[in-house]
Amino acid sequence: MRGKLVLLVAAWLLGIPGFTARATEPTSSVVFIEVGYMENGVFQSVGEGTGFIVHPAGWVVTAKHVSDAEIPAGKIRFIRGAVKSRTAAPNQLFDVATPSVSADIALLRFSPNLKSDWPFLKVRANHVFKLLDDVTAYGFPEKKDIEVRPGVVSNLAGPRGSMGVNVGLAPGMSGGPVLLGSGRCVIGVVAGGSGYPNFDYFMPLQFAKPLLEVPPAEFVTVVTASTDGGGAVQAPIFERPYAVDETFDEHREGKSSKTYSIDFQADPGSKITAARLAEASAAAVFDKVLNIQGDRSKVTFKFRLESGPFYDRWRGWWHGQVVLTQQRDTPQASTATCE
Repeated sequence: MRGKLVLLVAAWLLGIPGFTARATEPTSSVVFIEVGYMENGVFQSVGEGTGFIVHPAGWVVTAKHVSDAEIPAGKIRFIRGAVKSRTAAPNQLFDVATPSVSADIALLRFSPNLKSDWPFLKVRANHVFKLLDDVTAYGFPEKKDIEVRPGVVSNLAGPRGSMGVNVGLAPGMSGGPVLLGSGRCVIGVVAGGSGYPNFDYFMPLQFAKPLLEVPPAEFVTVVTASTDGGGAVQAPIFERPYAVDETFDEHREGKSSKTYSIDFQADPGSKITAARLAEASAAAVFDKVLNIQGDRSKVTFKFRLESGPFYDRWRGWWHGQVVLTQQRDTPQASTATCE
């Protein structure tokens, strides 16, 4: 079985035709997740949420605050997932070593000994978000079975780099997929918990692309035809937002200040064509500069925050996004669609 799994994964990585496991509908790839511990052979739940499968070998994406739910001291964390319904037979999910990302997104995995043809969803990690984009969220809200909630993007600058949505999200849906329109292409992960004023936000998958390259997920790239009549394909232009969340809260006899300089690199094989700030909240911030390096491989965001003296104690902060517009050096043909 192990040898067969290795061959299947290798075939997928090399793009060999025939590796075509797909979800017949998005709900077939949505996972009800419970976190807890075992006591006397009985599972004790401390939290629950939602996830979704992104690779046929059983790799599952969820919200990090779901998988990190607090368990009692001295107990061993046990995570399990049931596909499509909370009443389906659960299987253990395992933590895996992954790159560190700032987003509230985590990667888990079912045992490779279970099977290698899990139905999965494709990932669109270069989506340029617009107000009123049609989206559909999936999850297990408030002790209910799976629900499908359509809506639109309502806010492009939510907390911690998230996007607002009007679909009526609820506790238990955290970690669930947000799909573009009514298709099968994931563009975000339902956010929630600490740091969000309510649950009507999702985290764009741009923030977790290094994480999702581990399995790897199947990425969908949008390309456009040229207008020169030659039938060529233009190198795609896309946006990549990065969250910035800095607070300066240092109080001395007099006013204090601190200068920040944060670099943002272009994606491999891409160049930065433009950069902009999407400010969500700010106070006592000065000297904001957004500079694109000459070879267009990097953007530097510089700014200064001030805080008041110990008898006043006001603080400075800047919360928002640095959004890079990028163009790939060479055209990329799309190897998958969202249909």
